[in-house]
Formats: sequence, structure tokens, C-alpha cells
Amino acid sequence: MAGVLDVRAALAASGQNPLEALHLPELEAGFHLLYELKPEEGHKQFEAWQKSHPQDPLGSASEAAAYLFEECYRQGVLTSEFFLGDKRFLGQIALKPDPELRGPFFAAVKQAQDRAQLRLKAKPDDTNALRILLEQNVTRWCKR
Repeated sequence: MAGVLDVRAALAASGQNPLEALHLPELEAGFHLLYELKPEEGHKQFEAWQKSHPQDPLGSASEAAAYLFEECYRQGVLTSEFFLGDKRFLGQIALKPDPELRGPFFAAVKQAQDRAQLRLKAKPDDTNALRILLEQNVTRWCKR
């Protein structure tokens, strides 16, 4: 929990708007494509962002989010039908993740984390890198 608090404190101390990264038109366009159920185009948008911003961890994190969104859609989690039956919603019917998406998803997550660590060495108050590591620490804490 201390790691989560350290990252939150660093985000607050940086003086930067914590929602700044959410207003990047190129990434927003990629997420809009996902919401329009166009995952291939969304992935291409995120790949283009990564090429033009190779050191920024947000590109890899967005790519990981795209794989997760794609899997949730494939499993029917994004439909109202998922919530209509208690067995499925409460986990009594197991969801089976696509093994083809698993590898690329975890690779994108690792790349985002690695890039975030590198960015923080050069710029300890980098908002995007801190955000990626905050999410990583929260995920670890929730698994306990």
C-alpha cells in the first residue's frame, strides 16, 4: 500500500493535471474506435501513437486496454445480457479468455511498466509514468 501512496503523493506534488493524458486526441481517437467496435483500427491508432511517442508508456498502456476491451466484448461483458443472468454475472459460468490475446496483452502491460520506470529515472514527476505505476501497484494490492 505504501507504493500506491508514494505514487499518489508524487502525482499530487508534480503540479500537473492528473487528467492531462486523457485529452490526447490521438489516443482519444483510438478509444473511440474501440467504442465503435473497431478494434483493429483502434490498435492501429495506438501503434501510430507509440511510433511517434516511443518513450511514452501511455501508448503501450492503451494497447493493453485495447486487448482487454476486445476480450470483454468477445465474452459479452459489454452487453446488457451479461448482467441479466446471475450465474454469468456472479462468475458461476466461467469465462474463457482467448489465448491469442493473452500474450500480446501481457507484453503491452510489461512494456508500459518498463517505459514508465525508464521515464521516472529521467523525470521523477512524469504524470503518465506515475499513472501507469499507480495502476500497477493498485492491481498488485487488489490481488492480495
